[in-house]
Amino acid sequence: MRVVFMGTPDFAVPTLKALHADDTVELVAVYTRPDAVCTRGSTATQTPVGAYAAACGYATRTPCSLRDKDEIAYLAACAPDLIVVVAFGAIVPPEVLTIPRLGCVNVHASLLPRWRGAAPIARAILAGDTTTGVSIMQMDEGLDTGPYGPQVVVDIADKDCTQLEDELAQVGAETLKDMLPALGAGTVRWIAQDEAQAVYADKITKNEMKLTRKMAAEEIVRRVRASTCHAYARTQLAEHDIVVLEATAVETDDYATVVPDDTSITPGTVVVTKRELLLVPADAAEQLVRLEQIKPTGRCAMSAADWARGARLTSGMPWG
Repeated sequence: MRVVFMGTPDFAVPTLKALHADDTVELVAVYTRPDAVCTRGSTATQTPVGAYAAACGYATRTPCSLRDKDEIAYLAACAPDLIVVVAFGAIVPPEVLTIPRLGCVNVHASLLPRWRGAAPIARAILAGDTTTGVSIMQMDEGLDTGPYGPQVVVDIADKDCTQLEDELAQVGAETLKDMLPALGAGTVRWIAQDEAQAVYADKITKNEMKLTRKMAAEEIVRRVRASTCHAYARTQLAEHDIVVLEATAVETDDYATVVPDDTSITPGTVVVTKRELLLVPADAAEQLVRLEQIKPTGRCAMSAADWARGARLTSGMPWG
């Protein structure tokens, strides 16, 4: 089977690896987004897909747009049976969708039609979903609107965005590889999406990730778990700006004996013990938020308790 692969981030690499290792697949082209320059004066950085493809000896194509007539002509000349798209990051126009005889399929990190769009993993965590998964979708002109084939359910539990992304990437790669024979034979059972059940996963903004004293403990923890390098969970703690990298919701009753005698558990304050730093949230009668790892502005990641001692924080100081 002649396959063109299109993908960009780490999430896409396992699927490219699976296709590269499959003796029934001939990878005739690998597409990724143009190399990125992170800071002024720095050299361009290859995408994860670009780096893996280069290590395997594939020349990658990095057009700014797939609407370019020369690029469409090149794709047509490749005569692919199938185009596989995984988090490519650019629109695949109708002129490209019709090129492969078996169509274009997308490995999408949600159980469609829930969480179409750019940030399905983080949105599932933020919403408090208990499960998510992977869908292999037949692409059409809409945004993740095409019919889906195999879906695999994955428990979210207490996984953070990175852990869940890694798991879903592997599940997606294995699922696509297993369905290649059915794709080639044209026997995949495609299911039309129920538009009434559709939910969109808009890109996460930095403002959404701000932690405030009006939030309940679980809401705070979900934001921390949904953090990415593009939008970290942040708050202010006694005039210090910090990024919260890891946090856990704990039962308030478990801390009744360690709170200093002259300090009440008041929402919007902190509790500092010898070994822990805790935020007091809106539902303080039930839960507190124990900060595990933080990153103060201009400093490296560190233990929250260690930082609290160095910053001379005391119970009752404000946060948020």
